[in-house]
Amino acid sequence: MINVRTLLIAATLLTAGPAVAEISFYAGIGTGGVRLEEDVNVRITVRDQNIDNEFITYSFPEDGGPLSFEGTDVGAKAYVGVRLLPFLGLEAGYVYLGEPESDLNFTIPFGPIGCTPAINFSCSRPETSRNAQYTDEIDGWEVFAVGAWPLTDNLEIFGKAGVIGWESTFTVTNTGEIIQPQLPFVEEVTLTPDDDVETDGTDLAWGGGINYKATEHIGVRFEGTWYDIEDIDMLWMINFGVQYNF
Repeated sequence: MINVRTLLIAATLLTAGPAVAEISFYAGIGTGGVRLEEDVNVRITVRDQNIDNEFITYSFPEDGGPLSFEGTDVGAKAYVGVRLLPFLGLEAGYVYLGEPESDLNFTIPFGPIGCTPAINFSCSRPETSRNAQYTDEIDGWEVFAVGAWPLTDNLEIFGKAGVIGWESTFTVTNTGEIIQPQLPFVEEVTLTPDDDVETDGTDLAWGGGINYKATEHIGVRFEGTWYDIEDIDMLWMINFGVQYNF
């Protein structure tokens, strides 16, 4: 005798069957451009000598505030995904966001400090431009929920939202032009930070793009991803990739 419980189980299996049949897996790799904008605490301190033969110290930037960092580089990613329904899936992967770099340009004034070049022949050191280089290398593991909308049998648009667990290594480098050749009256030039600064965290990420199915198993993808990382004004990646559909 068929009871209500049996009918419910049969209905569940019938409705679940088509959904299970839609599950598919894929993997891909991609590469593209990365842009990073952030404020960083970098200082260059100069121990210099004034016209009275006294040592004084001054810094760049003069106001002591953070510097605006803007840099670009080439990044790469690898990912795997599962399509649970034609319009819904999950995706996870590793992303390398490159090593964007920027220069800090500053000027060491006429020396010794306090001399007046136009009237004082004691200014034996000309005004001299110097620079340091700073970089921020970022990578991480990311997980997304992916929603897709087919446009044709072979073309679809998609959006994704998720999180990235990231690590950053910030480095300030003496380019060799700061204290070489040695400048008259300058005793010491100090970079801050003087070692790598490593940070990490977990933040939101989202993006979207286009998938094109070239063959039964091979597809191509064009996408952009925005990373909403704390203390970073802007970090995004636009990349082109190849995808294999199992």
